[in-house]
Amino acid sequence: MFELDGPEKIKREKNIISFGQIYVQMMFLKEGQLDFDPVPPVNFDLTEFLKEQEERLKESIVGKLFVNVVYGKGLAIGDDTSSDSFCRVIFPNGTKIKSDVMKENLNPLWRFKTETNINILQKVHFFSI
Repeated sequence: MFELDGPEKIKREKNIISFGQIYVQMMFLKEGQLDFDPVPPVNFDLTEFLKEQEERLKESIVGKLFVNVVYGKGLAIGDDTSSDSFCRVIFPNGTKIKSDVMKENLNPLWRFKTETNINILQKVHFFSI
C-alpha cells in the first residue's frame, strides 16, 4: 500500500490532507529465471556473501518487472464531488502505460496488470496521476 502524494498547492486549494492510497503488487524475475525456481540456500558466511553481492552490483541485472495495480482507496476529489480515476505506470525505460479510467470513483478497483523488461540497477519510480 502506497500513500499517494502530490503538489502542496493542490492540497491547500482542495483542503485535503491526502491524495489517497494505492495498492500495488510487484515481482521481478531475473532474465532466464522461472517464477518457480528454488530459493537459493542461505549463506552463513557474511563476509563472503557481502563480497558476492558487491560483485553482482557491478553487473547489469536484466529481467522482467511485473506490476499489478490492484485498487485505489480514498483518492482525492478531482471534480466537484468525485474523480475519474486512473493510474499511470512509468518505467525507467520511458514506457508509459495507463489503466482504464474509472468514472466518478474515489475507490477504484483496477486489477490493472502490465510488465516490461528492465535493468534493475536503474531507478524505479512509482506515482499516480
